[in-house]
Amino acid sequence: MPGIRAVPVPSNAVLLHIGPHKTGTTALQGAFHNGRATLAAHGVHYPGPDRSPGMAILAVTGRPPRRGDPSPRHAAWKALVAEVAAHADQRVVISSERFASTPPDRIRPIVADLDPARVHVVVTLRPLARILPSQYQQYVQNALTMPYPIWLRRTLARPPGSRPSPDFWVRHAHDQLVQRWVDAVGADQVTVVALDDADPSSLPRAFEQLLDLPPATLELGLSNRSLSAGEIETLRQLNWQFKRRRWPQSLYGRYARDAFVNRVRQRPLHPDDPRLVTPAWAVQRAQEVSAAAATAIERSGVQVIGDLSVLSRPEPADRVGEPPKDPPVPASVVARALVGTIVVGRDTRWPRQPEREVAHLSTGVLVRIVARRLRRRLRRRLRLLGS
Repeated sequence: MPGIRAVPVPSNAVLLHIGPHKTGTTALQGAFHNGRATLAAHGVHYPGPDRSPGMAILAVTGRPPRRGDPSPRHAAWKALVAEVAAHADQRVVISSERFASTPPDRIRPIVADLDPARVHVVVTLRPLARILPSQYQQYVQNALTMPYPIWLRRTLARPPGSRPSPDFWVRHAHDQLVQRWVDAVGADQVTVVALDDADPSSLPRAFEQLLDLPPATLELGLSNRSLSAGEIETLRQLNWQFKRRRWPQSLYGRYARDAFVNRVRQRPLHPDDPRLVTPAWAVQRAQEVSAAAATAIERSGVQVIGDLSVLSRPEPADRVGEPPKDPPVPASVVARALVGTIVVGRDTRWPRQPEREVAHLSTGVLVRIVARRLRRRLRRRLRLLGS
């Protein structure tokens, strides 16, 4: 397999893992987070207190947080940069898929903050055909209301930057993603890891080679399990209700993610739970895009770990098909969602006029509000005249 053995980065390098999304980032970050002590013994520092410094990355890239999450503060990025500088004689690993959405004009300032001489960028790639259903699911968890088949047609047919998901091709035009970072740091400081889903060890082994760690040092953490087709459709319908009723965005994270997604994920998937499958035409289009991207990446001169041909490998038959319009939802899913809603609702106070918006009010309610205010003004004037 070409490019299977990586050249380790320098002993004081900043290994900047930029994702993109849906390429095993959660599991890898868990491995780094849980293995801090072991990594430190081998001269590798993993900064920050959390699994990933996501809010710091959002602050420096200028990207918005997930719906319902707090706004990021630039102080978080400054603190991360200071911690990296304090470990100038060690390898430092920063892993966040949110780097993949960085606007081109912000890449060089990020590299400058971290020291261009130290930065080595790593891009982990999976077949686009596998990423499509996973990324759609993530968008649904951020309030997308569009059905999967329609989302596929609009995403694959429209140019980058178009709705419904303007950042999809920013993240997943993989050859362009690689080239943006090559332009900032040079091809000799960029590594692409082509992940083989048939070999889960390919991800941790690649980073062990890059960091000159002994084999089996990194033990992948648990990744969030995918939602079933029925769970995704239930959440999509909930998103539609949030939108139709104009409920405040500030409560979306609590009711959609905490009360529904996080509770439902506690239930192990059953073999009979229907999986979100992708139509054959979309799989074919994704394979064509992946093959073209692989060719461009190979010509870019970056270091490649793995075999880029896996990115356009044919999909198994059970992952290809027409998504069901009304997939079944087990009673255990409904029960967990109801319990989560009760628990969250017990501790949540809904604002009377959320986020100073009145657009969610009906015309009749608006008329009554205006009439009540006019009556108050009229009574005040009558009192003044009487006095």
